[in-house]
Amino acid sequence: MNDSFTLVYIPAGRIIATLRSAAQCRSLASDLARQWVRWGGQEPAEDPTPVIERHRLEAV
Repeated sequence: MNDSFTLVYIPAGRIIATLRSAAQCRSLASDLARQWVRWGGQEPAEDPTPVIERHRLEAV
């Protein structure tokens, strides 16, 4: 049984990250949502990779 959770950006059908728990996915989604708010609800022009990588490292 694979106990992993995947966060997906549904409008683009893009997988953002696969993490070990639903809580980690929620935390990442929350951090990414803050970026969206700063960009007025539009997809941020800034690279989300540092935020995603930080959550992946915390998942290890």
